[in-house]
Amino acid sequence: MKHLPIEDMHKIGWRSPTVVSKPRRIALQIGLACGVGVMIGLLLLVSPLLAIGCTLLVIVIVAALQKPVLLCYLTVMAIALTSGMERGKPIPLLRTNEAVLMLTAAIAFIIVLTRKNRYPIRFHGLEVAIFILVLGTTIIPGSYYLIRGSNLFFEDAVVLLAPIQYLILFWIFAYLPGSNRERVGLIKFMLFCGAIVAIVGVLQAANVGFVIDFLRNWYGSAQFAEALRVNRITSLLGAWNALGIFMMINLLIVWSFGISRPHDLGWALILFVGGACISCLVLTGSFAGMVGLIFGIALATRLLGVYFSRRNIFLFFIVLIAIVISGTIFREQVLYRWNQQFGYGGAVPETLVYRLNLWESFYWPVIKNNLVWGTNPTIPSYYSWPYTESQFLDLLFSFGIIGFFSFLFWNAITLRTLLQRFYQHGSFLRTVSSIAITIVVVLFVDGFTNAVFSYSGVIDYLWIILALITAQEGLKHRQLVGGNI
Repeated sequence: MKHLPIEDMHKIGWRSPTVVSKPRRIALQIGLACGVGVMIGLLLLVSPLLAIGCTLLVIVIVAALQKPVLLCYLTVMAIALTSGMERGKPIPLLRTNEAVLMLTAAIAFIIVLTRKNRYPIRFHGLEVAIFILVLGTTIIPGSYYLIRGSNLFFEDAVVLLAPIQYLILFWIFAYLPGSNRERVGLIKFMLFCGAIVAIVGVLQAANVGFVIDFLRNWYGSAQFAEALRVNRITSLLGAWNALGIFMMINLLIVWSFGISRPHDLGWALILFVGGACISCLVLTGSFAGMVGLIFGIALATRLLGVYFSRRNIFLFFIVLIAIVISGTIFREQVLYRWNQQFGYGGAVPETLVYRLNLWESFYWPVIKNNLVWGTNPTIPSYYSWPYTESQFLDLLFSFGIIGFFSFLFWNAITLRTLLQRFYQHGSFLRTVSSIAITIVVVLFVDGFTNAVFSYSGVIDYLWIILALITAQEGLKHRQLVGGNI
């Protein structure tokens, strides 16, 4: 658009924005700062912890208003580092990552409302998939349980509202990042946080005293206590299978960027994250994570069309070296897990044999009696084994056949949309689309023997990647005077 004189701009209806004078603006800032300081001082008299929390909240709000993408970094950190914390510690009723998500969503909502020059996001069919998922796993089963008069507890409500939580997460990461540079930065930070989780897991396997005490105090899940007995690790996620699948997700991201766009991440980060996550995955003893990684690497390589390049060979040897080193250092744990699975003399892992017996003799008879609407959002505590050990049986138990098919439709529509994005675009978006396709397919396969789509950290990372694919090139400032839109 050409430059226009001020008088001509007034003729076409342009009005200059309201400008606050500099002295008035400074006075407003000083007054606001004094008011916040007085509030924190009063809170300090009541509770020092409350005052510290309020101070941190103010810092987060001020920083987010200046750079909104920081909310995404805060959310990623909370997902990776606090998802395994016990509910109610340290925040009543909530997990820390849930509280952080609520906070970031509230601030992001205010930011988006004030940014009216952002182009609308094109969901390319994902909105249909999300609607079907919410309808089949939240609205219909939730209404049924309420009409039936079921005694629902807080955990039941959390399960029913989980799709809403993921929708909020998707919305935050779709709207706030404003450029490919910011998206690459977020992916780097996701991998860095994944490496921290991996390092804590390796230190747990090494039986480092202060790490064990820290996990016991803050991440003391039922599986943490069991992990000490069976030579497995849970790290910051509180469950060994969730940890193994989470490591697999990070490794698939590293592999896809490593063979197609290593300059986006940098070889230092690729090697650091790859080595740490491979070692941690081996120590989890998660066969679903290991088999899923092999299958995912093959699928990602096929999608990107990079087979026998020097990058592939280099990354393959890095993976092999990391497996050999971690297997040698922690030989006792690896052999224990191997003997546990194949020591009975059969060719099928003992964990799969157990699952088949569990499904046939225990869960399927219960599910069959409530096939249409589901039995209960969560598995009651009086059940002898409180895990279905399968994503599909989990869906049938909690949401019935309606929730089961809504999940299948979500997978199908999401994959169709991702494939369209993959073939329509190149460079960065093509690589990220291949990662999302690989993760959705691998998780679907792993879902036969693990409830992977309900694992904290795992499913959150998937929704973040889907959002980063959907996001457009950020804020487009409409210039009335000079330049092009």
